[in-house]
Amino acid sequence: MKWFFFLACFVISGATLAQVRPIYFINDKITTDSTKATSYAIYGKLSTEELWTIKRFDLYNDLIMTGTYKDVDLKTPHGKFTYYGDVDMFNNQFDTFYYFKDRYRFTSQIGNFIDGKKTGVWLSFYPDGKVLTSEIFVENMLNGLYSSYDRKGKMISTGNYVNGKMDGEWLLYGGLQKDIYEMGILKSSVKDKKLLRREYGSPAFN
Repeated sequence: MKWFFFLACFVISGATLAQVRPIYFINDKITTDSTKATSYAIYGKLSTEELWTIKRFDLYNDLIMTGTYKDVDLKTPHGKFTYYGDVDMFNNQFDTFYYFKDRYRFTSQIGNFIDGKKTGVWLSFYPDGKVLTSEIFVENMLNGLYSSYDRKGKMISTGNYVNGKMDGEWLLYGGLQKDIYEMGILKSSVKDKKLLRREYGSPAFN
């Protein structure tokens, strides 16, 4: 880990940072005991702004996340965040078969924080870069249009959130099911059972 840390510090400090520091994590909590760490990061203050930028890695030196914080204690995320995933782990989770000859990591999610709260559009991705989900946040709460897509870019589900609760018409399974919600409470559901069984093969819709 040390040689990679030194290289990363050199590159980042030469570009935009001063006061580069190491920091260690046990899961998502900062720890002072590097021997028990499950991940680590390098971070430093941007020379032109009152922000601290961070690059976080797993213990195999794979990049997990990049972002910026308003404070040296890294408690208030502020600005763009990018998260990275493992292709094999994605395949195991979603029962897919992505394979790339030249890489095994991918950009899994991007979005913005303002004063510690998720704000605006957050996107998650398939390993090939296609959009998996699109969400809109207002002060850390889902507010607005939500959409999810299959691997070919076809919409799977879409609907609206109001203050973190599903509200109004939601189209599921590419429009084969229509649900009506009223502030998180399901009021009605209409399904095309024949097409659902043919397209998705789920006994839950029999």
